[in-house]
Amino acid sequence: MWSWLRGKTAPSIAEPPRDVIVPRVYDARLADELVGVLERERDVMILEPLVGELVIGYGFDLPRRYQGVALRDLERLGIATSELRGVATDNLLRMLGDRVYCVQAGPLFEVRVGHHLDASTLVVDAFWDDLRDELEADVVVAVIDRDHVLACSVESTETVETLALIVSDEAERSGRVLSEDLLLWTGAWELLDESDA
Repeated sequence: MWSWLRGKTAPSIAEPPRDVIVPRVYDARLADELVGVLERERDVMILEPLVGELVIGYGFDLPRRYQGVALRDLERLGIATSELRGVATDNLLRMLGDRVYCVQAGPLFEVRVGHHLDASTLVVDAFWDDLRDELEADVVVAVIDRDHVLACSVESTETVETLALIVSDEAERSGRVLSEDLLLWTGAWELLDESDA
């Protein structure tokens, strides 16, 4: 699928600044395919595990383009790997402003931020803590794709079952969802275990 990249260094915009680095959530299998075709380690987009098959990839959110952040970029910008998630999350929140919210339909919530960044809210712990406080329960989350993130209370068994059905139906219909597993926010991410719901 990514064979056209083999042997090439990804073209880059001349030294993008640190204030446009944002996180994106990827399926680990897709990320492995992309990383496997880049030959130089310093050119590989930095990825870190999130939960289950999901990973966080970091990139420069540029006009008409998303360019992966590689080790060479961190060196140039003087950012330690351990600081990257904080920098990216702060940038994401600054870029989105007050546009991080949920639309509620009964016991179901849909995350809305736009710009193909809805799934990126998974790195914004305070957002999920606030929803957890509002629900007075842990939060179950379905990550359909980068634009569709659904949530409900772990205590709403029927809605949890509906989320599982939505994920299953979408996987069957389109052949791909970002995560086939439901996630559970307890103050940190974990996979939902049937005994949790």
